[in-house]
Amino acid sequence: MAAAQKKNTLTALADAAGILLLCHGLVSLIFAYIAQRIPAPEWLHLLPDRLAGPVSAGVCLLLGHWWLGRIKRPAHRYPGDRWQLTAAAAAALGLVVAAGEFIGGALRLGLPADTAVTDPPATAAGWLIVLVFDCLLTPLAETYFYRGLLQQAFKPWGERFAVLLAAIPAALAHHSLAEFLPQLALAVFLGWAVQQLGSLRMGAALHILAALLLFLLRYIVADTHGISALGVLILLLAGCLFCGVYGVLQLKKLQPPPLQRRRDPRNRQSRAELLLLSPWFCGAVIVLLAQTLLQSLAA
Repeated sequence: MAAAQKKNTLTALADAAGILLLCHGLVSLIFAYIAQRIPAPEWLHLLPDRLAGPVSAGVCLLLGHWWLGRIKRPAHRYPGDRWQLTAAAAAALGLVVAAGEFIGGALRLGLPADTAVTDPPATAAGWLIVLVFDCLLTPLAETYFYRGLLQQAFKPWGERFAVLLAAIPAALAHHSLAEFLPQLALAVFLGWAVQQLGSLRMGAALHILAALLLFLLRYIVADTHGISALGVLILLLAGCLFCGVYGVLQLKKLQPPPLQRRRDPRNRQSRAELLLLSPWFCGAVIVLLAQTLLQSLAA
């Protein structure tokens, strides 16, 4: 009886998460359509495109509050100074961002790239919209939706599995094949950091820092020409790599406890039920994947 009740609870949770992700994809699709219908001026074209992420995540966050209950604060797993671990994680973040840009740059040479990522704004209003939404509002909304709501909801399947399961739709939500692997690595790292730090606010701060680093690498340096710009880009990447290696060494020295991996056979069975027996969740992943393929091919 208890096993059947647990099965029903986990399946219902997977269905709820799938419906939230479908809502997320639908709202993003509506805003993307509106952006395509407004070709000029630039700021009016960029505004609905940038609003898609925070608005869709915010709507799903409100629905999730009502449906799944209040967001549970993740447990603080590291017994020492949380700020010390946050600083080490912020330094290690440089390695994740730098490696992701190397991989993403290589993939953008052979795969269609989203012009919203590759083309810098042409006006001051466009720069302001990109800076405010890409580096502040979207990271905040994504942190509380993916890592605050979905990741905490998936914890009955094991912490490591929850981190990965919340990271996959977060990476697909960028709707770019070339960006999928770098965004997946970043989402997994941020999910791990939130779980270890036990703080969504610090996780949001790390996400904002990552967005600022990507903003510098993509728009300020990478899209300018000349030897000086190339030198600044190399120095910035080298700084990210140096800080990242230092951060990884500090994390190893601090030795935070690893994320739990459930070994109960019933829990492994429930993972299969989540992926195969939840039509809403499977449908949501298929829709997000189709959006990514269509938008990448259209680019």
